[in-house]
Amino acid sequence: VQFSRDDDDGLVSLGLNFDHRRSLDGPYDYLSQATFVVEMDCSQFTSAGLVIGGGVAQLKSDSLADQIAHQPYYGEIGVFGRWYFTPAHVFLRPYVTASISALAMGWDYRAAIETDNGAVRTDWTYGVDGYVGAGLSAGLRNHWRIFGELGVGGIGLPDTTENNIQNDFLGSLYYVGFKAGLSLSF
Repeated sequence: VQFSRDDDDGLVSLGLNFDHRRSLDGPYDYLSQATFVVEMDCSQFTSAGLVIGGGVAQLKSDSLADQIAHQPYYGEIGVFGRWYFTPAHVFLRPYVTASISALAMGWDYRAAIETDNGAVRTDWTYGVDGYVGAGLSAGLRNHWRIFGELGVGGIGLPDTTENNIQNDFLGSLYYVGFKAGLSLSF
């Protein structure tokens, strides 16, 4: 792996991404989030990075999940890689990408759930999010870049919540998504 380059685009980028994911199954309508990104160029054609962000999950209004839980929120931290079809100094850079993230999802129950330990009003669970996509990055002035990306992914969640409640209402899901963002290279 090479960590130096001959051009002036920079080695590290800091960015802010926004994405919208439309669920293909389950009780979810869509998920939206904002993500902070640190990306490091490994070569003229590859990069790797770290993402940390959070958002909300909108449940389908007629679903059992929406009757039980009020608008889940989530945070995730993960890693990604990109392979660009053009070198770093080119204005338009198409690419393919893949990522994996650890995810924590929480929610408030619309009505308290009675357990052996008392009433539970708030709960959470942990899961994993995998994603593959393709995008286009465009160079702006003074080391700024914008990008747009389309992809597919899935989120896997366990069958039991952290309060040992059977999670048969907020299950795993598959999604299609759109991301857009802005980054600054150093």
